[in-house]
Amino acid sequence: IYPNPFFNYFVISFSIPTQEDVQIKLIGSSGYLFRSMNLEKGSNLVKIEVPELASGHYSLLFIVNNELISVQKILKIK
Repeated sequence: IYPNPFFNYFVISFSIPTQEDVQIKLIGSSGYLFRSMNLEKGSNLVKIEVPELASGHYSLLFIVNNELISVQKILKIK
């Protein structure tokens, strides 16, 4: 995930070896769900634009088959 910290967008670079798609959830420090998206298996780059987010800490949850497989912390600055 880069850049981190970010201003208005960040990029997720990933390779998914499983046959299932991956769901990503962007969660604020208070637990509020800001965005949920599905990523297809394989190697990808995804640019996520979030200029509306306030400065602060956020978590990206990576979920496969309703199982949490990774949590990545990111920081938005203005």
